[in-house]
Amino acid sequence: MEIYPRPRKISYTGGFSSLPSKLIFKPNEISGRLENSFKSLENSFETCSFCHRSNDTNFTVRTNCNDIEKQGYRLSFSEGNVSLESSTEAGVFHGLTTLIQIYQFSQEAVKHFKIEDWPDLKNRGYMLDISRCKVPKMESLYSLVDSLALLKFNQFQLYTEHAFAYANHKIVWKNASPLTADEIQKLDTYCQNRHIELVPNQNSFGHLERWLKHDGYKHLAECPDGYEHPIRGWLHHGGTLKPGEDAANFLASLYDELLPNFQSRQINVGCDETWELGQGRSKARAEQVGKHRVYLEFLKRVAQLANERDKAIQFWGDIVLEEESLVAELPDNATSLVWGYEANHPFEKQAPVFSELGLPFYVAPGTSSWNSIGGRIENAYTNIKSAIHQAIENEAEGCLLTDWGDFGHHQPDSISFPGIIWTGCMCWCFAKNQERSIESAVGRIFLSEPNTSVAAVLESLGNITNYFKHSIPNATILNRLLFQNDKDIDSWIHEISIHELEAAREKLQEARSLTEQVGGKTSRIETIRADLELASELLDYASVRGIRYLQGKLLTRSEQTAIIEPLIERFEAQWLKRNRIGGLEESVAYLRAPIKS
Repeated sequence: MEIYPRPRKISYTGGFSSLPSKLIFKPNEISGRLENSFKSLENSFETCSFCHRSNDTNFTVRTNCNDIEKQGYRLSFSEGNVSLESSTEAGVFHGLTTLIQIYQFSQEAVKHFKIEDWPDLKNRGYMLDISRCKVPKMESLYSLVDSLALLKFNQFQLYTEHAFAYANHKIVWKNASPLTADEIQKLDTYCQNRHIELVPNQNSFGHLERWLKHDGYKHLAECPDGYEHPIRGWLHHGGTLKPGEDAANFLASLYDELLPNFQSRQINVGCDETWELGQGRSKARAEQVGKHRVYLEFLKRVAQLANERDKAIQFWGDIVLEEESLVAELPDNATSLVWGYEANHPFEKQAPVFSELGLPFYVAPGTSSWNSIGGRIENAYTNIKSAIHQAIENEAEGCLLTDWGDFGHHQPDSISFPGIIWTGCMCWCFAKNQERSIESAVGRIFLSEPNTSVAAVLESLGNITNYFKHSIPNATILNRLLFQNDKDIDSWIHEISIHELEAAREKLQEARSLTEQVGGKTSRIETIRADLELASELLDYASVRGIRYLQGKLLTRSEQTAIIEPLIERFEAQWLKRNRIGGLEESVAYLRAPIKS
């Protein structure tokens, strides 16, 4: 049986029989919430339905088996009867997601079996960036949650800077098509029925450029008139809050509006990359006690705000790791997120900083999809595997897979499928999920059919970056060639060769040929096919641009326009199939930027 994640133990007990077309159980076996969970999964079974009766049952459900680890389950099938046991309702649900896959892809007769299964990490989360232009439609979010449930994720976050419709802050989100309170509540219920905790997420220190650029919020900024960003150069407005009571009162007002929409008892407050801290209004205090002490003081204030609202915080651990002596002073209700997205990220050095002090932490690898268009599939696998291995070795609270949308969120959602699959599988049972084949998993988890052609295209596109000896952190060569102007390209273009670019074009042609073979029963698969075809053509255009540059025959503005404008038209159409219109204009502006510069 092909099941994702692969279960920890499967034994076959002899004999074959057909799975029942109706699972009949006693009504007193399950709670109201678990019955809602059954109903939420019924469409996924397709050839089977649920029914409760007082006798003549073929489906035994037990939630009081204390010999089974929390979230674990025992699932057995023999002579037409199914038994599902756990010590928790979450465990029963995870067993149901395994049963779904057995039903979906099994033949008429099934070997009698017994599965014993439980997770390595108790918290298995996925975070999607909705603040870099792309905010999915509700049906897209629901579909994503269904796939996460099949992979036994139990936490989901939507990374938010400005993409929630705060009542008194319309100027900040008016062009973003934000999620509303009503939509969050519906999504929260949808997640709860699938035993997934929807964790609120609101960056609360840095990365607030979309707020602080407006005159009404500049009084909250560390550097209201701009600062020198270490990567992006001079920025004309600040992105980090000035630590103090004004900022705390501002955050308190946001939390009071945001948090009641979630059942979760946590909030991810972000607080990463506070680039200009200590350079502006907190400079005197930073000179007195140090920039990192200033950071910790405000982090504690944020944690206090959350605690007053009966919440614990998650926060990105990059700043405290710069001065490890402060780690021991972290507030009690804080869980550090140890993030890093390259294959060689030193999780093996960072994780023990928290584990040796007995402090709660997650590892946070990435899908390696952003700034790539086509993905970095080898990097994703190594980065995720390394992070989860260290999480298990150092007894982390969990793993949070991150999926960013830096600089316009141009990659299609399917580019993240491999990273999501690997994370779900390895977080559940690291030892049994080392095999890297995603051919079957993509179809089973994301497409609800045994489609292998999409996975073949994802593998092909995701390996294009490997044809270059030169590499760029958190990005690919072709992505840079697509979005940078000629002056910026000139600073690094000679690190690569025409031969490498031509090899990339050959592989892109292979990817396009594979894309032509993508077919399936649903409009979802057709959308994915068109997404991947467009991705390969955008990368091909980038390759041509690089070749012409190295040949000394730069593409003229009219030549670039003739190529990119039809691609942009298709990009816009594809975007709107699964995402809201807010942010689209900004995203497209990145594609046009090289022509205008």
